[in-house]
Amino acid sequence: MTVELKFVPEKSESEELRSKLFGIFEDRNKAVAKWFGVEPKNPKINVCASKGMVASKIDPGAQGLGTFAGYSSMFDEIFIVNPVGVAPIFGDNLDKQILIFIDYCFVKYYLKQIYFPEQKDFKLYYKYVSDALAKVVSGNYQAEIVKNNVKYGFGIRPFKRDQELEIVFHIMLEKSGLNYIFEHLPKIMEDLDIKKTTFTIYKKSFNDLVGQFKKEMDDYEKELKLKVGRRR
Repeated sequence: MTVELKFVPEKSESEELRSKLFGIFEDRNKAVAKWFGVEPKNPKINVCASKGMVASKIDPGAQGLGTFAGYSSMFDEIFIVNPVGVAPIFGDNLDKQILIFIDYCFVKYYLKQIYFPEQKDFKLYYKYVSDALAKVVSGNYQAEIVKNNVKYGFGIRPFKRDQELEIVFHIMLEKSGLNYIFEHLPKIMEDLDIKKTTFTIYKKSFNDLVGQFKKEMDDYEKELKLKVGRRR
């Protein structure tokens, strides 16, 4: 057994639900640990009866999944809303919703355990990496936001540091897959500057990499419009 599962309030679940969630959390804990190249740890997971309970526990200013799920570095615990107590937010697929919630939280948990186990080791850049990587791993559900930032922002206004990470992670995922990101994660954390890491990996500047990605998106859109025009 690796994960510690607790329902809040206690005895607010059926044995069937407890067994199902425990199995999912155990499997995902092992999978995420493997991505990081470490042995599975023992995260504490609290399944809360309401979003309010989650909101009261997760770190102030937490991003990503709002009051549905989060990892608290203060308590060193994961808080996730009971999936049967809220309407699915990712279509009607409840299992998908659970996987998105827990993968998001596990990435944040493992990043802290590995890179800044003590508060004195924390750097703001680590939070940016944690937020961006968690979003990519948990289904890349903000992909369209990242693409729009590139489409309408590149060459017009400078990107913020968290946006730079989100864009590079999206490009790495799309071109080379998730394992490629984790392969280069130690370097990303060491450099504290995704532009520096980008040059190391791709032998091109951040602007050149993103500019090429934007051109590929623009070309793809033009091709689609041509195909639609031919059908008419």
